[in-house]
Amino acid sequence: MSSASFPKSARLRRRSEFDALRHATARTGSSHFVFVATPTAAPARLGVIVSKRVGTAVRRNRVKRLCRECFRQWPALRAARVDILVIAKVGAPSLDLAQTKREFQRLLKLLQQLPPREAPRAVEAS
Repeated sequence: MSSASFPKSARLRRRSEFDALRHATARTGSSHFVFVATPTAAPARLGVIVSKRVGTAVRRNRVKRLCRECFRQWPALRAARVDILVIAKVGAPSLDLAQTKREFQRLLKLLQQLPPREAPRAVEAS
């Protein structure tokens, strides 16, 4: 994955994927975001939720772009085998990229506490 791309394989796309993560137990928060993560056997994927309470469409889209950019630029996030859900809070649009990266530091601490998940085992024919 190049640093400037965000392919479909790196995104949470279905409602069921978002719902499954929303109820995961590995959560941490910052003043502007709630981070939820769960280990998987597949490469890291990111999902961002920004409700209308956060602001206009322009402000919501800016928050999403900042979150995706943090994910793209952080090799430790991309290398981890986790699904990550970022839920934006009301003050999130006031952040710039550097401030957003500082908020994502909490996410890295959460990821370090997650137990690794083993890859699925192949079924042996008997």
